[in-house]
Amino acid sequence: MLISATNRRVWAANNTELVIDGEVVVPFWLNGRCISTKALISPEECLIFADWLQAHKCLWDFTDGKL
Repeated sequence: MLISATNRRVWAANNTELVIDGEVVVPFWLNGRCISTKALISPEECLIFADWLQAHKCLWDFTDGKL
């Protein structure tokens, strides 16, 4: 996986800026389909955003842990 430089800045819900190490394109499997997905990489996690979820008509069920 190749990490590319990025100038994107993002903030957590508590308004603290997250450290972003770069961008990657990862294979994301959804309902048996592989969707190449651009994600931001931070030291703690990989991030996808609400606009991606909307574009792919995703519903996130936090109670049952399903996407």
